[in-house]
This record gives sequence, C-alpha cells and structure tokens, in this order.
Amino acid sequence: MAKTFAELAKEAVGIWKNTPLDAVETAADDAERYRELASLPGMNLHYLSLEHEDPLDFVMHRVVLKTLIGADKPFRLGDHEDIEFIKDNMLDAYCAARDKKETCYERINSSMDGSHVVYDRLILPERTEALRARWAVVLFHPRLILPATDASALVTNREHDVLSLVLQGQTAREIAEALNLSPKSVEHRIADL
Repeated sequence: MAKTFAELAKEAVGIWKNTPLDAVETAADDAERYRELASLPGMNLHYLSLEHEDPLDFVMHRVVLKTLIGADKPFRLGDHEDIEFIKDNMLDAYCAARDKKETCYERINSSMDGSHVVYDRLILPERTEALRARWAVVLFHPRLILPATDASALVTNREHDVLSLVLQGQTAREIAEALNLSPKSVEHRIADL
C-alpha cells in the first residue's frame, strides 16, 4: 500500500534529524537525499537558495516535478506570475526555515494563478551551525487543484457542502462521516464537481 504524505514527511524529518550539522555541502546534494521519498503521484521535490536578504530573491530549483505548478526551471520567487500567492504562502515560511533552521509541515489552502489549490508541504532547512540556513529542501503534494470559477448556480447545496470539506483537505471518508453520506456517494459528488 502506498504511503501517505504524512508518513513520507515523517521519514524525511528522520533523515533530516539524523544528518550531522554541516555534513551536506550543497543544496542539490541535500535534495537528492530525499528524491526517493517523492513517490506519490503528483508529489514534487525542490530546493530553494535562501542566501539573499530579500526573500523575493530566493531561487527555487525543481528536482522532481510531477505536477507542473510554475516553471520547470530555476526561478526567482519575485518573478512568479502570482506574486500575491508567493507573499501569502511562501515568504514567511521560507524565512522562518532560514532563520530558525527548523522543519515545517503544513497544509496550504489558497488561490494561485486562477486556481484554488490545497497541498501539503514539508520544508527541511539546511542542517548547519551557521546563524542561518543557506537553503531548504521542500517536498509538496497537491491534494486539490481546481479552476477558480463562479459555478455556484450550478452546484447543489449538498455539492457545496462536499466541496467546502474537500477544500479543507478532508478525505472522502471524512466527508462521508461529517455529512452522513456513504463514501461512494461522496466520491461520485467529487467526480461530478
């Protein structure tokens, strides 16, 4: 049975914790240590250089790209088409990783490039004795990517309830329990949406 993102994240944090300080020389080498964990469909792995004072100058490098969100080449965060998404969902987390040198696991629920996205993200900063981390390795797994449209007139109240819970990252089984529906009924409603 395939592992969940949470299980893979726990393995990644174990690797990170067991890495001696300053044992890995480059961000690319650090990211390669986690490549095998990027095993879920749609899961992505990248690293960011965090050496600039201005976080908009951080550069993202793709290592494993299974879901195309953004460019397939290194890019400066400040050059992203949806700068509001970057400011709202990336800068603070990456600055905290750089400055605190602690891992961060979180679920992001936001809008990006005209789509609604829900994804899990694990940030693994460089293990170093230095004052700040120079890079961070990031695993992320999109749970949902929906075009942002105004289809409210076409959506029933029950479908709206299902969609609201999906956007919160709940599984079909969790939604079924919350709405007193069968999991199959929820799966069909999700497919219809």
